[in-house]
Amino acid sequence: MKFFFYSLFLVVSSIGSSKIYEAFPDPGESSFYWEVADTAPFDELILTWNGMRPEQGGYFLFVRVKQNGQWSPLLYYGQWGSWGQLLFRDAPEDSFASTYRGVVAPKSGHCDGFIVFVQSTLPIGALSVFTNEPVISSSGRESFAPILLKNPDKQSLITLRQARYSDLYLTTAVSIAVNTLYKEKKIDPVSFAALCYDQEFDAYDHWNLSAAQAFVALEGNYLVQIQRLPDFAALYSYLAQGCPVVVGIKGTVIGGPRPHIREHALCVIGYDPETQRVHCIDPYFPTDNSTPVSYSLSNFTEVWRKRNNIACTFKAKKSPPERNGCVNTDPGTK
Repeated sequence: MKFFFYSLFLVVSSIGSSKIYEAFPDPGESSFYWEVADTAPFDELILTWNGMRPEQGGYFLFVRVKQNGQWSPLLYYGQWGSWGQLLFRDAPEDSFASTYRGVVAPKSGHCDGFIVFVQSTLPIGALSVFTNEPVISSSGRESFAPILLKNPDKQSLITLRQARYSDLYLTTAVSIAVNTLYKEKKIDPVSFAALCYDQEFDAYDHWNLSAAQAFVALEGNYLVQIQRLPDFAALYSYLAQGCPVVVGIKGTVIGGPRPHIREHALCVIGYDPETQRVHCIDPYFPTDNSTPVSYSLSNFTEVWRKRNNIACTFKAKKSPPERNGCVNTDPGTK
């Protein structure tokens, strides 16, 4: 097995005010090593991988982080393959950092570098690393054109008729986004959830696993990334590219089906600046046709902030016709 010591094709991508590290390994290599030795200080790292699930074998993912010039041990992050998927909890006593449910964090202080190591049977398409480095959020009131994605998918959790339907809030929201982007090959949300199930934690709500399976469902046509967006302007920039955004929320949404003591997820599909309403598909409504809803921007940002602006974003690698169209409802703009 070859090990690829990765140094080329590293991108620091900006959309809105958000920064995320992207790596695109050589398609001829399988296992590889990616080091970014110097970053701004961070105390949270989230790794997303985009690759096709192998029929046999899979991916084993490890992360190291740097603090005060020292590297942590190689921490178990996750595994994903033909036999299923899980994220690890790894907190060695002699390590200043640990992994837990898809997040790498120091036990105290901040880190300023990372290494990702992937051991795999197949090449991986892309890796994304989000760190909560300081970013410049937009200031003042942004000027947005009205925007609404065409023919969004509508799916209620309740109509899934699964005993654990309330646990499928995230996978359902992500499947809604996938089906909105890729209508000709609509996926079943229950089958999608089964492919995101974390066997270690008995959980369906791991963002990294949902993103990995979304990439497969979209047949590699979109980069799917987990990050914390700095503000609504960053979210809007994805809508402007014709892509929905899945966000985590917590608390009371005015006009929503119920308060959310735990995390809930929405698929954001548009924005109306005149009424300052955010258009969403909210899967907690009781019927599929009742899921399209709009929430006030102020209330939306309040409940989104309670989940630290977590988001699953989509970015087209190419532009297949009629797959990610959106309609700009302002006739004065193009």
